[in-house]
Amino acid sequence: MTEIRLSRGVWQLNEESVLGKAGGFGQVFRGEGAVGPVAIKRLTITAEAAAHREMNIGQAFVDRQLKHVVPVLDYGQDVAITIIW
Repeated sequence: MTEIRLSRGVWQLNEESVLGKAGGFGQVFRGEGAVGPVAIKRLTITAEAAAHREMNIGQAFVDRQLKHVVPVLDYGQDVAITIIW
C-alpha cells in the first residue's frame, strides 16, 4: 500500500489492485481511507498535457452530491496527480 496525503485526508493506494484497464489519462486503483473503500485515479499525464483540467474537475465536484455522478472525496497532487472517489 502506498500512502497518499492530500488536503482532505490520508489515503492508502493498493497498486496491485487495478480497477480496469489504463486509459489515456491514467489508471484507477482500489484504495482505503477513513470513509472505507475508495477508487483512486492516478493520472499519468503532465500538467502541460491537460492534468490541470482534471484538477479543475476535482475541484468542481469535490463534496458535491449529484444523482448520476460518482462523488469526488479528494483531489490533489502528491507524486502524481490523484483523484479519490
